[in-house]
Amino acid sequence: MLRAGTSATIVRYTDWGEEDAVTVFGSRDLWAEVTAALNWYELHDRPHITRFGISVDRDHQHAWLDDPAHPLEPQTSAGRQTGRSA
Repeated sequence: MLRAGTSATIVRYTDWGEEDAVTVFGSRDLWAEVTAALNWYELHDRPHITRFGISVDRDHQHAWLDDPAHPLEPQTSAGRQTGRSA
């Protein structure tokens, strides 16, 4: 189970073929966030973990890929999905 504040997602992998294998609760669709991150990762040719970094200063923090001059943009999900979405 994934949790974020008052949101949660339950994924039943043993029932993956069923329409309700993924159940989303709360204001954030955590499953959509997970699938958006996976889609981004695959779209960028599955970069190795050593290519990622985080820069932090007094006013800002950001994640980057390959170079601190190229910060990663926050990923958002397009609407609330119901049921299985992958």
